[in-house]
Amino acid sequence: MQTLRTIAQGELIGQVADNGALVWRGIPYAQPPVGELRWKPPRPPLPWRGRLDAIKDGNACFQSLHLAPPFIDEDGDGFIGSEDCLYLNIFAPTDSTSGDRLPVMYYLPGGGNVGGHNASPAYDGSVLAQTHRVIVVTVNYRLGMMGWFMHPALAAGSNSAIERSGNWGTLDTIRGLEWVRDNIGAFGGDLSNVTIFGESAGGTNVFSLVLSPLARGLFQQAISQSGALLEMPLTTALNYADDEVPGLPNSGPEVVNAILIRDGQAKDRAAAKALQSAMSAAQIRQLLYSQTPAQLHHIVNPSGARLYPAPRLFSDGAVLPDVPALQIFASGRFNRVPLIIGTNRDERRLYQLLEPSWQKVLKECPQDYMSYAAYGSLAWKQRHVDDVARAMAGAGHDALYIYRFDWDEEGIIHGMDFSTAVGAGHTVEIPFVFGQWNSLLVPLGDCDEPQRRALSASVMSYWAQMAYTGTPGKGRSGTEIEWKQWNNTAGKEKMILFDSATDGGIRMSCEEVTAQSLKTALVNDKSFKDRQLQSTLFKALFPEEENKGA
Repeated sequence: MQTLRTIAQGELIGQVADNGALVWRGIPYAQPPVGELRWKPPRPPLPWRGRLDAIKDGNACFQSLHLAPPFIDEDGDGFIGSEDCLYLNIFAPTDSTSGDRLPVMYYLPGGGNVGGHNASPAYDGSVLAQTHRVIVVTVNYRLGMMGWFMHPALAAGSNSAIERSGNWGTLDTIRGLEWVRDNIGAFGGDLSNVTIFGESAGGTNVFSLVLSPLARGLFQQAISQSGALLEMPLTTALNYADDEVPGLPNSGPEVVNAILIRDGQAKDRAAAKALQSAMSAAQIRQLLYSQTPAQLHHIVNPSGARLYPAPRLFSDGAVLPDVPALQIFASGRFNRVPLIIGTNRDERRLYQLLEPSWQKVLKECPQDYMSYAAYGSLAWKQRHVDDVARAMAGAGHDALYIYRFDWDEEGIIHGMDFSTAVGAGHTVEIPFVFGQWNSLLVPLGDCDEPQRRALSASVMSYWAQMAYTGTPGKGRSGTEIEWKQWNNTAGKEKMILFDSATDGGIRMSCEEVTAQSLKTALVNDKSFKDRQLQSTLFKALFPEEENKGA
């Protein structure tokens, strides 16, 4: 049988995609983190009896009803998914066998670390796998309060720093890599050549794996698409919001306070705090474990927002370093693998479009809409791409490849000019990486199809070449524009731009963003019709400074 494989857990069979790629879905890579395993490091999966039919996606991890297809909110409670969600999907070329040693591309979906799942049609790896003979793995990891949460009582009596970390979602991504190391050979993958890649929160989690000492040796290349450095001290999870070192409003102790008030055990926060201080660790653990995921989410996200202020990526000193990421990068004490890092030119436009107030600005003054988004997008690039590259290169790490994705030719869809409303916005590059046109948030239709597909072919070629060789070079074909390494010298070529042929095509650029260049450009920008909007933008981007005349 073509898709029969035997791994450590047992036998499993998959299916053949329409394009001939081999696909296995819903493979458990850890034990379900339910019951006493909630808020614990993931454990290796147990073997199964008989033969597993790996033809159906595993559960999504519990989340609000956003970015949900193909999942449906069957009970109408506003949530999808389950705590039992640690499953991965595998895509392989038609003729791959267990005797092959093909590069492995391990994908972490985005969604703000509070939503998303690997079953989205946008993450179907069959085209990438079939076109470039790679093994694509897409993985779920715990999200939101299930993925990053800690209370001192949860690990009381434990001597394990990992059990006190609160980084359950991060540990899931590491457990998935360990599963790949132990099993991917059965699918034709090379366990010694793994590339991690991800977009948005997935890109942020790629950074976390580059930083984590626990992930050392589990991957050989990394690609962060629109990722960010968002680590926070573990004290934000462990402390009350009014402690001398304050915790988050949704820290572990504050969540317990909210439960006590909700259940009528305390009339207000002061009473809840006094009651909590008198409770034993066992009582607090029992209280927290008795909550359903929905009850916890109603406490921290009562409005049901797609992105809500949940804790995430704790600098705990065990799973992640306990100093800021840029300091680690500048010191050179990270997992030094070849890296692709980049953003989309208009990252912030999509976020603005989702806000009703900005839709009015888009209609009445599109220039202000685009200008505001432009500086937010440049700040994203400065802080999470160029600053990272400068720090790493300063530490002697040269294998850095920087990009900016500029394609913006969506055109008019359903009466809206998406080229202006979204442009090269957040998530737009995902279909180009996977060769699948089922976009998560932005409809693409038949816009600019020949050039769009040509650009996608080039992007996939670079990504695959990175997986094969540790450098994107001239792509798998050897005929693409050469993608050169980042150069810390001013005025030298630093990044590649991805665009359609009619808008300049794929080309190297010397552009670079620093905090000072961003401030100078914004202060001197005369294009804003609404000067107050410009002032508000300056304060948002540079809160540490007084407005200097923007």
